[in-house]
Amino acid sequence: MISIVQYGSDTCQPCGALETKLGAWVKEQEGIEYSYVSVELEPAKAAQQGVFTVPAIVVYMDGKEITRRAGYFSLDELLAQVEDIKTRIEG
Repeated sequence: MISIVQYGSDTCQPCGALETKLGAWVKEQEGIEYSYVSVELEPAKAAQQGVFTVPAIVVYMDGKEITRRAGYFSLDELLAQVEDIKTRIEG
């Protein structure tokens, strides 16, 4: 199972745009879970995962981190990487 966790803030405009685009993409996928963590509401959870800047996205497979992006990054490149991983595990 692939899980995508986005860390964001209500004051971060890119976070909202990413949440919208990522949420729509995940709805089209099978076998991928998505969750959003507000660093304002859950600062300890973010710090525990080593997230100190937003936006940040961490991708897990079977509970183990496989990749992360933070700050300025290409969501399209990240999603292509996730699709590649998903294709390989579905084999």
